[in-house]
Amino acid sequence: MLLLLNTLLFFSLSFSKVTYRFVPLVGAPAFLPPLHQELVLFNDDPTDASNPHILDFLPDDADEPATIKSLVTFKSVPATIRFRSLPKPLPTSSAQPFVLDCARSPILQGEIDSFITNWKQKRPDLHLLSNNCYSFCVEFLSEIESRDPMKRSIK
Repeated sequence: MLLLLNTLLFFSLSFSKVTYRFVPLVGAPAFLPPLHQELVLFNDDPTDASNPHILDFLPDDADEPATIKSLVTFKSVPATIRFRSLPKPLPTSSAQPFVLDCARSPILQGEIDSFITNWKQKRPDLHLLSNNCYSFCVEFLSEIESRDPMKRSIK
């Protein structure tokens, strides 16, 4: 039993920093600027070999005409939360507009899973004005920041 617990803890993900970035909307025309906001969670510890992960909230069928029509007419649509690994490490540079430093108390996989579960229960649908990728990112950052404000610093 103890070996199983140690194995689970060893393979559990943790992240020391979180930032956000803007990327193109799924299925959007190429001429549109990047409008979708997603969170990037990563470690800047050189001994950590894990890849950065992306956490975001978007419509289930984002590139379907019916979904787009519903969103632009201010109707809610079913949505999904994606938590996935990036294929290559993300450079940590000062060019990032906002970085929440969690090095003293890293963000753990369990906290991310809990946030995702709570979000899905409270806000399963996406709405263009009130429950969207921006509010998702703000809520996640607020929750992480508020759990222990003395151990966090915004750079």
